[in-house]
Amino acid sequence: MSNELTNILTDEQDKEIHLMGLVVNECLINEGLDEDRASTVVAQALKITKGVLRGEVEPIIID
Repeated sequence: MSNELTNILTDEQDKEIHLMGLVVNECLINEGLDEDRASTVVAQALKITKGVLRGEVEPIIID
């Protein structure tokens, strides 16, 4: 199987990641972060998450 085909997220994974982003965004706003900044932080985090799942980005493990 080509590398391209193995790096595609399923619709289910994409939906789960999107829902996770909505929840995290709401939590950040509830903790006092302004809406625009919360959206920016979540967008960056989701981009990294998708990149890790596709194998495009190396995960950073913090002990």
